[in-house]
Amino acid sequence: VLLGLSFLKKGDAAGAIAELQKAKAPNPGAWYQGYLGYAYALSGDRAEAEQALSELEDLAKQQYVSPTAFATIYLGLGETQKCLDLLEKSYEQQDSACWYLKIDLIYDNMRSEPRFQALVLSCSVLVSAGRATRFPVAGGCTRYKWTQLTRPISVIIPSSVCGRTPIT
Repeated sequence: VLLGLSFLKKGDAAGAIAELQKAKAPNPGAWYQGYLGYAYALSGDRAEAEQALSELEDLAKQQYVSPTAFATIYLGLGETQKCLDLLEKSYEQQDSACWYLKIDLIYDNMRSEPRFQALVLSCSVLVSAGRATRFPVAGGCTRYKWTQLTRPISVIIPSSVCGRTPIT
């Protein structure tokens, strides 16, 4: 899966699809399905991206699926407003995926969107309202754990992410 995401970050949608399809069997999970749909959308295969959305909808009938998984596919399809609607829903649910909005490169083309900027700011304000504790973990990563929120949040950020502080 990480190799597939690496291909996405490099702009190689075909390589990403090949790797993410391997991860799909036997039970990919919503997060992987979202990135696979995103890769299909970037490659221009709208039908496969929409199929990934359909599969996520089916999965959501059986278990919780983060709105961020859907948003990722809509982002790839260029449906910015639908993507933002779902990211805002993720924020309302205090989904830990929101803490990546500021650093995940897939959102780079949305950074000038006022709604996206407001969402990133909202996440920052929410996080600053809690206490963040840093814990070093294997592989040069840091685990950030926020408490004093409605639901405690724990996120692992690779130190290689452009040297940026995750949330300020």
